[in-house]
Amino acid sequence: MEENNNSTPFDTEQLVTALDRYIAEMNPEKSVAIALKSRAPLIEEEKISIRVDNSLQKAQVETIKVSIRNFLVKVLNNGKIQLDIDLYDGQQKEEKTLFVTTKDKYEHFVKLNPVIEEMTRLFDLETE
Repeated sequence: MEENNNSTPFDTEQLVTALDRYIAEMNPEKSVAIALKSRAPLIEEEKISIRVDNSLQKAQVETIKVSIRNFLVKVLNNGKIQLDIDLYDGQQKEEKTLFVTTKDKYEHFVKLNPVIEEMTRLFDLETE
């Protein structure tokens, strides 16, 4: 397979969309899909860091890292992509927020971890 040498810039939104597409088309194990969606990836030029919550998720994602990278190279039209799988350390600066309602709190948690919204729909939970 010929390497894509293009270097089309991309942003976090495009990357998240590409990862969602990877999950839909490649149908990885459920735990891998959750790991790919749990935390927003970090981008530094062409270097992508997918942050996972634990060493088990890291090991599972590492086994398909080449497949994920090849998919992202194709979808994002950027052959210079480097892919790292990192453990989320929780040290990222958190902003202080005053939650007025439970809906505010829910939206904050969805922003931190989009899987919460998916689980809310899956289990038909009420948010208020």
